[in-house]
Amino acid sequence: MRLFVFAIGGTGSRVLRSMIMQFAAGITPTDPQGKPYEDLSVVPIIIDPHTENKDLQETNKLMMRYKSIHESIYGSKYRPNMFYGVKIESLKDISTNENNGNTYDIEDSFFFNMESTISAHTFKEFIGANDHSVSRDAKRLISSLFSSDELNTEMSEGFYGSPNIGTIALNVFQRSDSYTALAQSFRKGDRILFIGSIFGGTGASGLPMLVSSIRQDEKNTALSEAFIGALIVMPYFAIAEREDSEIQGKDFWIKTKTALKYYVDNLYPYLNMVYYVADPATTDPFENDPGKGGQKSNRAHFVEFIGGLTAFDLLSAKAESDGDGSNVTVKNGRKEANSRKIKQFELKENANFISFKHLSKEVNQLILKPMIGFHFLNRFVDGGYFNNNLSQSFAKNGEIDKAAISDDFITFINNYYTWLTEMANQGSTAHNFTPFRLPVPDSKDFTADVEEIPVKKATFGKKSIDAGDVVTKLNKSSKHKEAQTAAGRFIFMAQDAMNQLIDETYDLINII
Repeated sequence: MRLFVFAIGGTGSRVLRSMIMQFAAGITPTDPQGKPYEDLSVVPIIIDPHTENKDLQETNKLMMRYKSIHESIYGSKYRPNMFYGVKIESLKDISTNENNGNTYDIEDSFFFNMESTISAHTFKEFIGANDHSVSRDAKRLISSLFSSDELNTEMSEGFYGSPNIGTIALNVFQRSDSYTALAQSFRKGDRILFIGSIFGGTGASGLPMLVSSIRQDEKNTALSEAFIGALIVMPYFAIAEREDSEIQGKDFWIKTKTALKYYVDNLYPYLNMVYYVADPATTDPFENDPGKGGQKSNRAHFVEFIGGLTAFDLLSAKAESDGDGSNVTVKNGRKEANSRKIKQFELKENANFISFKHLSKEVNQLILKPMIGFHFLNRFVDGGYFNNNLSQSFAKNGEIDKAAISDDFITFINNYYTWLTEMANQGSTAHNFTPFRLPVPDSKDFTADVEEIPVKKATFGKKSIDAGDVVTKLNKSSKHKEAQTAAGRFIFMAQDAMNQLIDETYDLINII
């Protein structure tokens, strides 16, 4: 089974960034019966003509790095309940594997390639307003519908918060090689998640247009009748005021209300699952830069972290097609979802600084143990404890050396700490996500990183976990000869060690 995740616009990419961190932590999707999938692949797809945007570029690099690490540990296999265990693939991967040698003009990345049809044009050129064959009356109509600034928009830089431009431009979706590869590869039982904000341009225009395109696909019934969910991200950050910018923060909620009214007839009928998330708390203003670099100072946010978890919920939801039913019904000549569930996220307890204790039992059951284990793994490697203990039996008997920790692995750890730091620094009036103590202490005592999680009582004082405890558990763990690489053997042993230490040390019953 595969989950196709369409991340639309800058917000879509930022949610995808958190989702990849969750996969790296070993947070594991379960099927509708609550069991881990035996085989699962996630296909992330970034849809945005603004390919020079820093958010998009960094998220694409992060996913390529994750994919490299996963393959160095597990090859092409999916491994539930393991660090980096979720398998991700690009459209290029699935096209090569399944289309009987057919090749398409698709880059080996996670971008949905629309550059040749969109990015080389201003909006005026894209709609042919300069063509000699266009009548004067038609040009007058175009001028009445679009401002001069809109007509001269360089679409390689996105849609500048204008859904009316994006809706027209993104109609090239079904005419691309990327879409052809998707349509020919999609199988019955695969699911789709769309992610986009509705207070800008690309996400607001892309959500209804892209979902509708897939529902009305005539070439692949499995695609048009798929179980589809959408995460609708409403305003959650402040942006600096700038008079010369097309993007104005004061318009965010106006655009949101307008989009929600439009979606009643033009988006919701197609969706089996609808997710809402927003944050009215005020962040420190992000830089207002709609140009080539995009919103350079956008920090990772708790809303994006929660948004990433929608993938797990969608995979665990029961679809009508899981039994004898169908996900769709034909109404008024179009395929619509025959049932719909709507969900929104709420904190168990509100606070400016959010930790695990503020999250629901359901969320903590999913994320708590994997995230603690992953944090401790990163502390062990980044703190030098891995390199300093390669004379221990876990390394010698497992034939593990420094090469087991690749440059991609080290860079991913640095990305992880950056991600944590950004979520924890949104401002004094914002929701700051602080699951772990920051900055990371220069200490062998890992337990102090999660001070709010209760620990079990020991004979003398409280239990704790330090680097030496990790080494002891690694030495006692099985050597996992089934792992084909040194990186694989270390990760298998580390997963065992972290699970045992967490179970022995923490009293999680009041949290999960």
